[in-house]
This record gives sequence, structure tokens and C-alpha cells, in this order.
Amino acid sequence: MKTILTAALFCAAVLFCGAARLAAGEKPLVFFVHGWTPGYQPKNTSPVPLFFKEKFAGHEIGVRAWDSSASFLFFARVVGNADRFAPVLADEIAAMPPERQRNLTLVGHSLGARIIIRTAALLRRRNVVIRQFVLLGAAIDDDAPEIVPALEATLLPNVNIYNPEDGTLSCCYRVYNLFWSKALGVDGYPGTHPKLRQYRVGDDDRVSEKWHSPANYLKRLLKIDLADPPPDDPPRR
Repeated sequence: MKTILTAALFCAAVLFCGAARLAAGEKPLVFFVHGWTPGYQPKNTSPVPLFFKEKFAGHEIGVRAWDSSASFLFFARVVGNADRFAPVLADEIAAMPPERQRNLTLVGHSLGARIIIRTAALLRRRNVVIRQFVLLGAAIDDDAPEIVPALEATLLPNVNIYNPEDGTLSCCYRVYNLFWSKALGVDGYPGTHPKLRQYRVGDDDRVSEKWHSPANYLKRLLKIDLADPPPDDPPRR
């Protein structure tokens, strides 16, 4: 009996070590969720893929595409599509091994950031923990009830990069929202949370004439150490 027990423990140790080596050999994982960009295909001239490769060198990078193909006249339909995609992404992440989940960083732009917040809030309900998430010009209300649960679903502090000069968010989003709430990506989250760091896009971060372009937000992200995010930028007065 003692011999059988010893053999069983030895086999379990071998399997555990093998799994640990496999997990250690895997690259950290990044999922990028795009925003409202019909038929999303990064152009060869776009700096977005280059910024991603620079910021996440050594990572496995994947794009999580969703149906964002509609004109502004049907923007409400696009928002609905984004909200319906969040549980789909949450299901995918929940099905991953825990090691992969804890190695996963989510990066979302515009409505993609909205998807990430809703996804992380759903993961929190399932007690699933990911590494962290990064929001770029988030098109979601700055007082959305999903924000706090989402922040609590990660190991590291999360990053929200906002831009008061982003006309798409400060004007168009508020019109869509009937002026009830501002977008999180305009002036940032109005409160504080230990799992949230916030940074503002500056003039020197501008690489596109369109302020809402993900390139401008990614340029700001290049300056941030995600493993140890610095203190927040001072709020705009």
C-alpha cells in the first residue's frame, strides 16, 4: 500500500511539474478588442500594429473582432452588438486554464473598451481573475455600474487612458447618450480605486489628426510601465 501511495504521489508531482513548465513556456497573452470600425482591418500604413508590437514584445497578440459594421445613424445597433459580444468573450476567457487567464491582458479601444469592462465584470461574477486590462478612449458611461466589479477581476492595477480633446467621445457619445452621462474616455473615472490608474493623452502623443484614433492612445500607453503603473496624471482643472 505504501509503495502504491508513493508511486501515486510521484506521478502527481511529475504531472504538476510538467504543467508548470508548460505554463512557464507560454507567452503572455494580449487580446485587442477594436472599437466602432466597420470591417476592421488595420491598414499597412497604420501605426497601431507597430505600437502593439513595441509595447507587447514577446507577447502572443490576438484581435477579438465583433460586428461593428453600421453607420452612425445605426450607432445604437452597434452599441447593442458590443454589449452582446461581452458575454461571448467572457465565455472564451472562462474556458481557459487558470494560468492562461492570469497571463491575459485585455486592451480595448472605444466600444472595445466598453466590451472589456462588461467582460471583466462578468468574469468577476465567475471568480475568474485575469492579469489586467487597458482602456483606450472608453465609450462607456463614466458612472457605469460595471466599472468597479471589472476592476476587481484583475491581479494588477488597470489602466484608463482618456482624452478631453476627443470630440467623438465628448460630443457624439453624449448626443447618443442624451447628455445624461459622459464617456469614461473623456475625463476619466470620477472616483478612485486601488486597482485603477488614469492617464491623459497629451499634445505630444498625437500621431493622427483624428483624436479618437487608437494610435494617439497607444502612443500614450508606450510611456506606461504596465507591471508597475505610476501615479495618475493630475485631473484637468
